[in-house]
Amino acid sequence: MTKAALSLALLIVAPLFSADQIQPRKLIDCHTAGSLPRGYYDLGFGFFGDGGLNSSVNVGLTNRLSIGIAYELMGLIGQGSISGQSFPGGFFKYRLVEESYSLPAIAFGFDSQGSGLFYKRSPNGDFYPRFYYKSKGFFASISKSYLFIGQPLGFHVEGNYSVVDNQARSEEHNRHPNFTGGMDLTLNDEISLMTEYNFALDDNNTRDPLEGYWNAGLRWSIVKNFVAELDFIDIMENKKIIPPEINQKMSREVRIVYIDRF
Repeated sequence: MTKAALSLALLIVAPLFSADQIQPRKLIDCHTAGSLPRGYYDLGFGFFGDGGLNSSVNVGLTNRLSIGIAYELMGLIGQGSISGQSFPGGFFKYRLVEESYSLPAIAFGFDSQGSGLFYKRSPNGDFYPRFYYKSKGFFASISKSYLFIGQPLGFHVEGNYSVVDNQARSEEHNRHPNFTGGMDLTLNDEISLMTEYNFALDDNNTRDPLEGYWNAGLRWSIVKNFVAELDFIDIMENKKIIPPEINQKMSREVRIVYIDRF
């Protein structure tokens, strides 16, 4: 067998998901073009540093359109005071193009829920309000699936423009479009690996793509309706925020998601 034939046998371009299947809607922070099927919902709970909990509920209104709401509590676990973000986050996604043999899936939407600690506005209005990792705001996602040695392999690209987390005067230099790219590999019928790179062009007061955030994770579908996830956030520790004393190192976070239908 020639090298070309072997490569073709190992990597076959194919649409792996039909419209009524549960597709990956996110990698870690990067939106994919996947959407909840009509009549399905998911409940998500993300646990992060300092006893924080980021919760969400999403509903598939059609096979293309899903909406959701989210809210975050800080200090829920531990001994300090409990606080929440100023207002709930909102979400919608519309899957414009279904994936085919030759074309990727395309989706667009809006997401005002960021991640990590939520900081409220400073008294003089110079800093915040914003999440430690900004909400996506308006976004568009492109996803293409392949079959790699008999297992699904997905590539994803997202472009976004954050609006909610760009209000403070300190964000004037960060009001730019941003891009994230990543991939997920299914190892078997339960376990998937994910990695992504957020270029952070709308953060850190710089447009240097080498100052982006690299995230990786492992997703375990324990049973049909229940998924657990271990994520490693900002592995290269490039995140910078003002004031610098609140910068954090790489964090390990856990997410659980319950999926069902009405």
